[in-house]
Amino acid sequence: MKRTTSIQNIKNTAALQRQHTDSLCPLAHRLPGKALRACFLRNMDQHFGGISLAVSKKRYQEFKALLEAITVAFRPHVVLKSAITRVYRINGTPLHSIDDFYEGDIVVCCCQYEPYVDVGYNVNQHYMQLLGSLIRMREKCAPVEGSEEEADNECFNDNELVIDYENCKLPQAILLYINVEKPIWVHKSTVIFQGSGRARSDKHYIIKMVNKEHMFTRTNGTYFEIEILRQLQDHTNIIDLIYTVEQCKYIYIVIERLDCDLFELLQSKTVFPETLVKKVMKDVTRGLAYIHGCQIIHRDLKLDNLLVQFDFSGPLEPWVAAIKISDFGLATQYKGRELYQCCGTPHYMAPELISYAGYDFSVDLWSLGITLFYMLCSRLPFAHSESNTNIVQECIRKSHHEIPSECKSKMSPYAQQLINSLLVKMPQHRLSAIEVCQHPFLLDSRGDSL
Repeated sequence: MKRTTSIQNIKNTAALQRQHTDSLCPLAHRLPGKALRACFLRNMDQHFGGISLAVSKKRYQEFKALLEAITVAFRPHVVLKSAITRVYRINGTPLHSIDDFYEGDIVVCCCQYEPYVDVGYNVNQHYMQLLGSLIRMREKCAPVEGSEEEADNECFNDNELVIDYENCKLPQAILLYINVEKPIWVHKSTVIFQGSGRARSDKHYIIKMVNKEHMFTRTNGTYFEIEILRQLQDHTNIIDLIYTVEQCKYIYIVIERLDCDLFELLQSKTVFPETLVKKVMKDVTRGLAYIHGCQIIHRDLKLDNLLVQFDFSGPLEPWVAAIKISDFGLATQYKGRELYQCCGTPHYMAPELISYAGYDFSVDLWSLGITLFYMLCSRLPFAHSESNTNIVQECIRKSHHEIPSECKSKMSPYAQQLINSLLVKMPQHRLSAIEVCQHPFLLDSRGDSL
């Protein structure tokens, strides 16, 4: 059972008392047009730590839709007598619309005919850590009272949650063994460094610095990257985990560093020859079949997360020796029940994931189909030039892919058939990873030079 911390701790926290008169609504702050973080508890269940959901009119156009989403999210975790029909702030104040929510709300959810009962609720520890982090951030960036900046400034926008890696000294357990270079990727929840071994300079590593609070919020408390990486070790098509270091706020994951990722390789090649695509697909589907066999869904399969290992031993150009699946930050265990959390990279998301219709392993096969299309056509099949997430998702839900005529004329019938068998709107008609391994397009797969 996850550790929880009592709501009474909120009342006793000096930081909260300085910020608000109502300690039961920790941030008491609305972000116009942005999703608000809220933790939802089950009425009369003292031990359930709750689930975190982002609340916004963009996601839930009606209050009823939010209640339905809470019901769906609760079902794998608690017993429900009926659907959730009413919600109350932790102090018993009823909430009747999305406009009633504040950033950092803690909400008790009741089924039909259930009275609200205060039983001394416990709140998920990771949610409480997130609130503490946001409150400290708000204190730090609070503008002068009465100024124009006060009215316009929003202390909780996405950019302000970027890891302050420059002021965070890496653990000695890493610095003793690895010469760490400047970061190659900086994100809200992750900073990625590269480095080489101090004892052996020919050994190359990636050091992934992860903000635990942000990742637990992003995955609704289902951040299992280290556990999953350990479970999947010793497969030739899955990235090797070297070791990990965990501190109070950050996790440091040290993995092997390969030569590049598929996106970088495609940028240099424009379009892959089919023989190379076959090699890529064969390696990826082998790894994916193994991942699914371990009851794990990756949920972020894309060109950037498929790493390339070259073989430089030949007299001519290097060969693609292996493709390895990496980045299991959004991966999760599948326990036989459909999942509903919407996460991943927008252009690669399956339609059932976007629509909150419930999903399983098939979302990875849709992403594999997007990847295959990109390799053969050098473009995405849906909203290729669009950066607006809502437009991209709407296009995926309502449009159908079409192979460009200039690509179709150069593409083998088996390649077209595989694309069409993966980019199927109805997941039950989509190929599985095992079926892709056995597809005619891959049966004569061979490695290809660059």
